[in-house]
Amino acid sequence: MPSSGEHHDASSVFQYADMITINEHIDIAHLTTMGVHSVASRVVEFSNTEDLDLLRRDRLLDNAFILGGGSNVLFTGATYGGTIVRPAMNGVTLDRHGDSAVLTAESGCRLDDVVDAACAQGLWGLENLSLIPGNIGGAIVQNCGAYGAEIADCLTSVDLYDMASGSQVTLDRKDLNMSYRHSCLKEAGTAGRMIVVRARFTLSATPRPNLSYKALADAVAGRQDLSAADLRTAVIAIRRAKLPDVATTGSVGSYFKNPVLSGNDARAFADAHPDAPVHINETDKSAKLSAAWLIDRAGCKPMACGGASLWPTQPLVIVNRGNATGADILALEKAVRERVESVFGITLECEVVKLS
Repeated sequence: MPSSGEHHDASSVFQYADMITINEHIDIAHLTTMGVHSVASRVVEFSNTEDLDLLRRDRLLDNAFILGGGSNVLFTGATYGGTIVRPAMNGVTLDRHGDSAVLTAESGCRLDDVVDAACAQGLWGLENLSLIPGNIGGAIVQNCGAYGAEIADCLTSVDLYDMASGSQVTLDRKDLNMSYRHSCLKEAGTAGRMIVVRARFTLSATPRPNLSYKALADAVAGRQDLSAADLRTAVIAIRRAKLPDVATTGSVGSYFKNPVLSGNDARAFADAHPDAPVHINETDKSAKLSAAWLIDRAGCKPMACGGASLWPTQPLVIVNRGNATGADILALEKAVRERVESVFGITLECEVVKLS
């Protein structure tokens, strides 16, 4: 990833309370996987809900933005005037009940660390999410997914803190309104108000490989006694072959959502483009298209704006080649969206959260 370029001469850091640290006027490039430079007015790190009560009392949560691993966020300007709040708690517990187990992870945990821990224990349910960057809190909000699986598939419940009222609530998965890259935590009235404190996942010791993604099924074809760790290894190999390593190349992973068309529109698209990958939902006959295929066939792969370009092996990904600004990335996004719309009549939506 590009160097953070922190402005140590202009920034300041102080201990607000025993478990709360505040940085002021700090370059936050190192706090996001895209690695774009932006100086934030204030970054607050907390370690428990008691910290949140104190921050709320002193109005430090007013209009705050919750930032976890920074893997789905783009700060578009040279400065960010708001307060960024980051959870620092990262505890994980495991409670086994015969064949099943409940894994509880606090919101500051790296998602991939949690997946790794589950697979090491021989537990199934999270393995298809291996190597997705970001933390547990953001993964819940976004309902992240890959290779035919979503985090909602094994999520049981989530503990939340309401920054407006100071109350805490536990919501079951069914109450979170989770769908493709969506949860109720992104909806009006809830977005930016609720902080994920911890999440619980129900996992299984009985092998339950999800091989609905063809490349993954092909990678393990013929394997005997496949373990969750084996499937994790296969997922990691596929991701590394196609996607940039956010430790060395700035990106937010998939920048665009895969478009979903209604039944009639889906049939018309499939008839017009028989070679396009189209995944039909048998319940409502809607179809999910491949944004990567659309971007590629529209001729966007060579596009670049300033320090931003598309990743050669996965055009769904916009990367920071080391010196991209927020404006560069927005300009490239606009160019891709306009080209795809002009060629296919389909408007791409972004996964990334943009802040200015």
